This record gives sequence, structure tokens and C-alpha cells, in this order.
Amino acid sequence: MQVPTAEHEAISHEAPARRRSRLPVLAGGVAVVSAGVFWLVHDAMVDDAYITLTYARSLAFHGDWAMIPGMPANSATSPLNVLLLAAGTLVLGSPVRAAGAVFVIAMVALALTLRRAAQDTGIPPWVGVAGAGLIGSSPLLLSTVGLEMPLAAALLGALLMAVAGRRAWLFGVVAGLLVLTRVDLAVFPLVVLLGCPALWRGWWKWLTGAIAVAAPWYAFSWLHFGSLIPDTLLIKTWRADWGGYYVATGFELLHQVAPVPVVLAAVPAVAGVLCVIGMILARQLGWGRRAWPWVLLGLGGIAHYVAYSLLKVPPYHWYYAPLVIATTMTLTAAGGLVASRVQVLPVAAGAALLAAQVVFALAWGLPWQAAPIMTNWGTTADYARIGGAVKQVVGDRAVASPGEIGVLAYFCDCAIVDQFSDRGHVARSLADRLEQAGPLSRNLFEFNYRHFVPTEPRPVDFVLRRVMGPGDPFWTISSTTHPPSHLVLEPASR
Repeated sequence: MQVPTAEHEAISHEAPARRRSRLPVLAGGVAVVSAGVFWLVHDAMVDDAYITLTYARSLAFHGDWAMIPGMPANSATSPLNVLLLAAGTLVLGSPVRAAGAVFVIAMVALALTLRRAAQDTGIPPWVGVAGAGLIGSSPLLLSTVGLEMPLAAALLGALLMAVAGRRAWLFGVVAGLLVLTRVDLAVFPLVVLLGCPALWRGWWKWLTGAIAVAAPWYAFSWLHFGSLIPDTLLIKTWRADWGGYYVATGFELLHQVAPVPVVLAAVPAVAGVLCVIGMILARQLGWGRRAWPWVLLGLGGIAHYVAYSLLKVPPYHWYYAPLVIATTMTLTAAGGLVASRVQVLPVAAGAALLAAQVVFALAWGLPWQAAPIMTNWGTTADYARIGGAVKQVVGDRAVASPGEIGVLAYFCDCAIVDQFSDRGHVARSLADRLEQAGPLSRNLFEFNYRHFVPTEPRPVDFVLRRVMGPGDPFWTISSTTHPPSHLVLEPASR
């Protein structure tokens, strides 16, 4: 056996130090690129993103968990995203700038956590940057900026890092943060726990961490707002009619309205699913066992997609993001493993995919005027223009929304009401949902709303209605997925 020399020991101590010295350079580079990406997309955030931004503004400037100050609501799907955006708004003075800060920090965290997970599992560290690049340039993820999916990507990277390094405490904290980001993201730590028995040895650590992080908010929400889970579960499934399309079949619909970006988003997801299957088979043959955490993340994405398909929820494009994010992570891990033996093919394939996504993003506009994958009736610019005009007419009086409320409410900064902003509409939605529900879902909804106290909807003085076809140029709206229509502002009938 060769005895290590002083020179060998110096080199072995120097390598980790050299790797650590590269982290600030890596983080700075990712931050600069991510800031440029946010500038590219900042004018194209979808309507639901502005619901979140309106919540953040109300919390930051008025201390209210609401879209309309003084009217508490519980329709913010992601409590953690709202809290982070509100904190950013206090510092930066604008929810949009706060969204940019959250996006940049999330992308830096994603690159660093994937890099560390790669090191812990014997995969080349460049996989971290490659994975963050593929995820961060995906047309699907960029169509969700302002929503919670960039934050979810960073937390999934942290979850992977915790599993790869067998960090039980960190696993619990990240699991709690995922549940605070979206309740349905609990699927990922559950799948990991089923596939990683080693974590059960320190079960009290991750359980304590998860409860300490997530339980306070959900206890407060259940007792104060009367619902454990945000009202969006009810809103998004109540009388949802997408022409018979649901998550399981919605890819066809999205492909019809946005074929190129949907294909670009689907390619890494499909390839990642194939890699999940291949790496499971390889593990049975004794190869690539250290990469098992990456496989579990991919399985979590598949399980999330299956769960949403079984629930038959409408195919909002961000519902596909967890699948795309997680399977892309698995894909990059598989590419790293193959590249350690056959360097050219996986590197070339990954570079080609990344280049295609970047070229599309730049060709879509500088900056974007609309998200490439979205189903809103109008663009952000349309609704922003109309929201300012509505403010001049209605003042402090209330107006019923036409069905899409986020951008209008943000730029009007007035009392635009519907089920997202006025909890008086929740009682009717809940009664109808309970009437349609089976025994299990009925019991779950009744438990969730056990402490809910119904209130009357706020009376409105005006109504915004959507009418097909063009109208007054100022009130006309259109998008890449919908033909021109126009909004009509009229007095409410008494």
C-alpha cells in the first residue's frame, strides 16, 4: 500500500478549498444570468402571478393577508411565496422587483444545491449548473415566474441535497418549506421517504423539522381563516370547465395553443421519465446506486403528475412544472453518469437542448410581451392599461371582475371582487362542491372548512364583463391563445 506523502496530503486538502473558492464565482455568474432572464420575462407574468403580487403588496404595505386591503382572504396558493415577496417588497419597494429577487435567489440556490448533490452522489459537479440551466431556461418555468414554481425548483434542489448527504434535519426543514410553498408538493418528501429507508433512522429529526416549519402557518390558517388549505383548491375545481380537458389530457390542449414551447418543455420531461426507468433497472444490476436520490426526485414528479391526473383538475400550465423540474434533474444526473464514460454524446445532447431553449427565449421577444405558455384571455399590457382606466372610473367603489382578476387588481389598486378577493363567495362555492362530492372528498372538505364562518359578498357598484370580438380599442384584449374580445364596464343591476 502506498503511503501518502506530504505533497499528496496538501493536494487532498487543497482540492476542497479550491472547490469552495469557486462557489462565489458560480453564484455570481448564475445571479447575473438570472437577472437578465427576469428582465426578459418581467412584463409577461401571467394573471395568477399578479394575484400573488397583489397579496404581497397588501401584506407589505397594509399588513393584510388579502388582495384588497381590509378584506382578508385565503386564496394565495403559496404562503411562503407571498411571505418572501412581501419581505422583498418592503426592501425593494415593488412586488415586481421582489419577484425578480426571489427568482434570482432561487436560481442561484438551485445551481448550488444540485452541484452539492452531484458531489455527494459521485456525479460530475457540472451537473448542477447544467440542471439549473435546463430548468431555468425552460419555456414552462419561465411562464410561471411570479408564481411559486421557481421557488419550488430551488427547494426540490435542496431536498435532493439533503437526501444525497443524508442530512435528516435539513430534509425535514426543506419538506416543511415545500409544504408551505404548495400543499401538493408534500408528494416529493413522501416519495423520498418511501424509497429511502435510511432516512427513517433519524425520523424524529426530519419530523420535528417539518412540523416546526409548516405547522404554525397551517394552524393559524385553519383557526383564523377557517380553512387549513387555501381556497384555491375549491376555486380551481369548482365548476371548472375546460372543454373536457384535465391535467391528464391537457398536454394536447397546451400543445394546440403553443406547440413549440410546449414541445421544448416536454422533451426533457419525457427523457427524464425514460431515465428514471433506466436508472431503476440499472440499480437492479448494481450500477449507479449512488444516484438513487435523483431517481427518487423523478419518481416524485411522476407521482405528482399522476395525483393531479386522478383529481381531474384543470390543466393550468404550472401544474406540469413539478414534473418537468424533477424529471429534468434526473435527466441531468443520468447525463452526468454517462458522460463519465462516454463524454461526447450526453454533453452534446444537453448543449443542444439548452441552446434550443435559449434561442426560443430570445426569439420570443426582448423583452417578452406575453408568456409563451399561458391560457389568459389578454396580455399583461392589456389588463394593466384597462386596470388604470377602471381606477379612474370606479374610485373607491367595488367592481365585479370579468373572471381574470390578477393584473386588473394590481394595476387598478381598487376593489375588484370575485372568489379570489372576497371570501363572501366561498360559502356558495363550498355548498356546491359538497353537493357534488363523494363521501371521502366531502369529509375532507368539511374538515378543512371546520372553522369557516360564512360572510356575505361585498356589494358591487360596477361589473366588468367580457364580450367576444373587438370593441373600443382601449378595452380590447387578446392573447396568443385567445381571439380578440373586449371588456365592458357597466353599473351593477340592483
